[in-house]
Amino acid sequence: MPCRQRAHIEAGNHEKFPKLPDGSRDLDKTWSYIQTWKELEKVLKTGKTKAIGVANFSKPYLEGLLPHVEIVPAVNQIENHPLLPQQEIVDFCKEKNIHVTAYSPFGSTGSPLFSDETVAALAKTYQVGPGNILLSYHSLSIPPHGKY
Repeated sequence: MPCRQRAHIEAGNHEKFPKLPDGSRDLDKTWSYIQTWKELEKVLKTGKTKAIGVANFSKPYLEGLLPHVEIVPAVNQIENHPLLPQQEIVDFCKEKNIHVTAYSPFGSTGSPLFSDETVAALAKTYQVGPGNILLSYHSLSIPPHGKY
């Protein structure tokens, strides 16, 4: 562990989220997400992976990335459900042929959307469970649990 980081931990900061003495996050601002993407493109070219993508990228982040890429992200994994539709990024990804994968499609801890009145009404209309309605939202794919 670098001395600078060790000093922050000893000063009471969290090991994974160190802060500077002024309280701001101790981030490496010399490296950009675009540089990271370029490194991922190199890995893809080796054949060690079949696709590369992003997670939680907003439209401005994708707009900042796309002019610099050789390979467009295959997927953008975002939280997506009826209470957090994120229509702008869903539409943008569709326009750029970036697949959207939803995480937390049931509305986070405890699956609160299972008891949502609108979801329940749709489930009754289509004679399916609320989970089917939520998984069909925006016709997105859901990653298998633990397979990221």
